[in-house]
Amino acid sequence: MEFIYNFKRRALILLAVLGPGMITAFADNDAGGVATYSVAAAKFGYQMLTALIPITVVLMITQEIGARIAIVTGKGLADLIRERFGIRISILVFFLLFIVNFGVVLQNIGGLKSALLLFGFDYRIFLPLLILFLFLFITTSSYVRIERFFLFLILFYIAYLASAILARPDWTIALQSLVIPRGSVNFDYLYTAVAVLGTTITLWGQFFINSYVKDKKITPEKLKYERLEVYIGAILTDIVSFFIMVAVTATIFQNGLAIEGAADAALAVKPFAGELAGLLFGLGLLIAGFIGCAIVPLATAYAFSEFFGYEG
Repeated sequence: MEFIYNFKRRALILLAVLGPGMITAFADNDAGGVATYSVAAAKFGYQMLTALIPITVVLMITQEIGARIAIVTGKGLADLIRERFGIRISILVFFLLFIVNFGVVLQNIGGLKSALLLFGFDYRIFLPLLILFLFLFITTSSYVRIERFFLFLILFYIAYLASAILARPDWTIALQSLVIPRGSVNFDYLYTAVAVLGTTITLWGQFFINSYVKDKKITPEKLKYERLEVYIGAILTDIVSFFIMVAVTATIFQNGLAIEGAADAALAVKPFAGELAGLLFGLGLLIAGFIGCAIVPLATAYAFSEFFGYEG
C-alpha cells in the first residue's frame, strides 16, 4: 500500500509540474523544424537518424539547465543577463533575439500557409483567422487554460507516427541507424547535421523554458520532477523527429526525389504511401506551425519584460 501511495503522490507531483519541458521541446519541432528534418531525410535517408540520439542528449541538458536556473534563482534568463551585464548588453541581446524570433515566426506562418493549401483552404481567409484566434486566445485566457491547450495540441503530433507506419519503412534498418552510422560522413552531411541540431536547440527555447518555469513557480523541492519532465519532453519530441525522417526516407529518399520543405514532403509522400499519409503529414505541419506561431512570440514577450524590468 505504501508503494502505491508513493507512486500516486509522485505521479501527481509530475503532473503538477507538467508543461515547461514538454511544450518547449515540442515547440522546437515547429514548421521550420519539420522542414529541416524532412529535407535532411530526403537527402541522406536513414543515415541522418544517427544524429538524433546525440541531439536528444544535448536538448535534455540545455533544457534542464534552463529549468534549473529558474528554480534555484527564481528569475528568468533575461533577468539574470540584465542584472549581471547591465541594460546596454540587454538591449543588444534582445535586439538579436527579436530579429531571430521574427524570422522564426515568419517561417511558421509560411508553414501554416503551406498546410492550409495542402488541405485546400484559401490561406488569404484562414491564415489571418488562425493568427487572430491565437492572439485573442493568448491575451484573454488564463495561464492554466493556455498550458492545457498546448499540451492538448501536442497529442496531434501522433500524425507523424501514423504517416511513418503508412510509408511502410524498413523498421529494422531505421532502428539500427539510430546507433550504427551508415554511409560516409562528409562536409555536406555534417553541415546538414548542424542544421538539424540548430532547429532543435534554439535560442528562444532557452529563454522560454526559463521564464515558463519561473512563472509556474516550481520550487527546489520539485526539481527532480521538473528534470524528469524535461527529459520526457526531449525524448518524445525527438521520437516525433524520428518518425518524420522515417516517413520521408521510406518514400522520398528511396525514390530519389528532392524536396525543399515540409509541404513538398507532404505532397511527395502521397504517391508512395497514400493520400492519408500525405494528409497526416500535412496535419502535423499545421499543428507545428500553429504552436510555433504562438510560443515564439510568447518567448519574445517574456524576454522583453525581463530584460527591461517590465512586470505587466
